[in-house]
Amino acid sequence: MPGAAKTTTTPSCAVSSEWKKCCKTTCGAAGALARRTSLPAATLTPAPSSNASSVTKKLIAGKLIETAAVPAVTERVHAALLDELTLEDRINDEVRVILEAYSDEMQKTGANYQEMFRKVKTELVRKYKAVL
Repeated sequence: MPGAAKTTTTPSCAVSSEWKKCCKTTCGAAGALARRTSLPAATLTPAPSSNASSVTKKLIAGKLIETAAVPAVTERVHAALLDELTLEDRINDEVRVILEAYSDEMQKTGANYQEMFRKVKTELVRKYKAVL
């Protein structure tokens, strides 16, 4: 899809194992979101925010990472923050797809959509080990 190109910039940094565990990022998060919402990636990917810049500065100051390419690291932190902020929306989308597949059965049994939404969402949050 045009406009949803995946970013492949890899910063030249030595990242601590703790950072890798906490922030496994995919630079294509904005592109995936763009594909799902039919908007160009540029619309959803503003320049890295001041939050990403301040997180990057704190990581460098705390000696959690070392880098010569601060802008590239800031971009990746921004992608990780965007990914984390859209997590609940993606889970909600998945819940809707699941419930849509069972809509006929839910109508036959008289199941409450809101209650089923909450239950399925709770299970997906547990499955993905997400913190909302």
